[in-house]
Amino acid sequence: MLSSERKMLVIEYINKNGTVTIQELASEFSVSEMTIRRDLEDLDKQNIIKRIYGGAMKIEEPFRIKLPFEERKDQFLEEKRRIGRVAASLVMDRDTILLDSGTTCLETAKHLGDKNNLFAITNSIPNAIELSTNKNCDVFMMGGFIKESNQLNLVGSHAIDILDQFSVDKLFLGAMGIHEKRGLVYYEVEETLIRKKMIEIAKKVYVVIDSSKFGRDGLFSIGSFSSINTIITDDKISEEQIDFVTSKGIKLIIVSENDTESIS
Repeated sequence: MLSSERKMLVIEYINKNGTVTIQELASEFSVSEMTIRRDLEDLDKQNIIKRIYGGAMKIEEPFRIKLPFEERKDQFLEEKRRIGRVAASLVMDRDTILLDSGTTCLETAKHLGDKNNLFAITNSIPNAIELSTNKNCDVFMMGGFIKESNQLNLVGSHAIDILDQFSVDKLFLGAMGIHEKRGLVYYEVEETLIRKKMIEIAKKVYVVIDSSKFGRDGLFSIGSFSSINTIITDDKISEEQIDFVTSKGIKLIIVSENDTESIS
């Protein structure tokens, strides 16, 4: 069993059982206690589980529950459409791209119909359907378990491991928030682990996010500011937020209501 697959199963086991011992985990996954200790230390550093004496325990999520996909995709819809259009304009013919399952990434997928010889990878069934309407685009659907019947995105160790086979030119990435200390954040462990791997294999990372996400915190950190090349957002972002993003050396593209763009 690969390390990433085992860690995913360890997380699932802890979340199901609440509190577990090192001996229990070592027996469950047929590995040494030292291996389990290393796994738990790594997961604790990522704030995915809490390391305790002799074992680990589940972290109770202190943040608000994520809204269902159908509700989220209609929030700030006009802003997401404009952001998606601009994000799609950054894709060139013959690019290899990766899109996550976020609602703004879906709007990006809807604007890629004119690209030629495109190779697109996604873990989102709605994204794959949109991309497949372009006959000049090859679409690769990552394997895994369906997370939500209404979102139809695939997660799990299989989805993460398959990404090790690829190197992509551009990743278009959503998040539940951008926190000034913790970077990109999310509320669910499975989505976080997928996005971490996506960042790892991408040459350039484009964060597509509406301005309401700035300043929000989440349970898990997806990636630091150093992992981001460009953020694309709407013109409701504050001057303070603009200054903060640009101070991190990140290119910022702001899309206004009349579809004009400004770049910082």
